[in-house]
Amino acid sequence: MQQMKFGINPPATGNLPKLALSVTNLVNNSLNNSWGDSLYTVPSLGIICLIFLMIGIVKAKTTKFEKTIYLLGIISVILSTKLFPWNLFQKHFALLQFPWRFLETASIFLLMYGVSATLSSKSFLKSIGLIICSIMFFYFSANSIENTVKPSDQASSQNITSILSYDTADYIPQRAVNNHSINEHQFFNEKNEKMKLAHTETSTRSVINLHSYKGSVINTPILYYKGEKAIIDGKELPIKESSRGTIEILNVPQNGKIEITSQYTKFARTGQIISVISLLVLMVLMIQSYFRTKNY
Repeated sequence: MQQMKFGINPPATGNLPKLALSVTNLVNNSLNNSWGDSLYTVPSLGIICLIFLMIGIVKAKTTKFEKTIYLLGIISVILSTKLFPWNLFQKHFALLQFPWRFLETASIFLLMYGVSATLSSKSFLKSIGLIICSIMFFYFSANSIENTVKPSDQASSQNITSILSYDTADYIPQRAVNNHSINEHQFFNEKNEKMKLAHTETSTRSVINLHSYKGSVINTPILYYKGEKAIIDGKELPIKESSRGTIEILNVPQNGKIEITSQYTKFARTGQIISVISLLVLMVLMIQSYFRTKNY
């Protein structure tokens, strides 16, 4: 929210009715233990989730907890398919991009239901049999992964360059969209003149080496986000967003090494703390509820 407030480009929208799964594709992909296109088959829990889905239909006695999570699983499955009228919600929920993302929550709820239903079953042999079958399904699908994915579709040193070259405007500053000077790693001075500066980059920082630099401003090709800092000799230099959506460093000295790094803002850190505390409180409440009632 903090980053979006300062002009970050939103992700591309998707055609929800078109991208939602048909029931046939959902069942086939689950039975094939695949995700999406069969060319990209990966080990999944699709078959196991289908088994638990069928168990929920035929199982007569269920607890309140099992009914709730099973219902949530069914709703998530429907939301991932064309059974849900996504055409009515395209305007307001287009940023969802892919309705099949609800399969993640569907898997969680159905697996939770399956475990609870299996453990609460009075038939010990049926429970053990179901667990063994589930493990076998997953094992064989995982064991055959190398045979189901074509070598040409696997990431390697030969095709990793083309994979990384994929260009997208999602979540970058709006001023930086379609600005080729950024992709070409060009630097500019305060007069908007191109410069060649020695610089190195790692996964966590960029270093600009200055030798008798003439000027007081450097317009870098590094995208501008809240939380970024430019430091030289332990001192922080003032920065701002340039006209092309990148970091513009002010009061630049003639010599030295400028390190540009990024860290979470105080606002983001506060959000993380709230999330961690909320999770711990929820876990404590669930544990208390379990020991109080001996039932979820």
